[in-house]
Amino acid sequence: MSEETILGVRLSTKGKGIITIVIVVIALCIAVISSVAYEAHSRKPDAAVRPPPTYTGSAPLTITNVNEAKESNNNFILVFTPCNDELLNTSVLSIAVTAADRIRAVDGIYVGVFELPQSSSLAYPMVMVYYPAKSMQYTFWSELTEDAIYNQYLNYKFMH
Repeated sequence: MSEETILGVRLSTKGKGIITIVIVVIALCIAVISSVAYEAHSRKPDAAVRPPPTYTGSAPLTITNVNEAKESNNNFILVFTPCNDELLNTSVLSIAVTAADRIRAVDGIYVGVFELPQSSSLAYPMVMVYYPAKSMQYTFWSELTEDAIYNQYLNYKFMH
């Protein structure tokens, strides 16, 4: 059996093998500990957990001002303002609700539909769309279709 001296201690080949294994295990432990410490230090804080929206139903929820809708925690918001023409209101609201349902179905996001009090100053109902992720908003005064609302949503979603 060959012997070797390490730090003044005589070791056989078997002893050298054991020391080598111990050194490798210690080095591995140091690497794991430093990796864990680095990950803990460099990790971005988890995004704040958003509570579920206050309302996501298809039928519009009556509100008194736009801020109530904006604070609803939805991913996309439609705010309908009716005019004096009930037939026109029904038609436009139906379009808004259908568009919201389509966005929910396709993207699986929270879409809130809200209704403000009737405005006698409006000749045509108005639909405001709001994308909270980018604080972007657009108001439809005319030429409102389901596709127009959906396309506006897509514009906001993919705008960088």
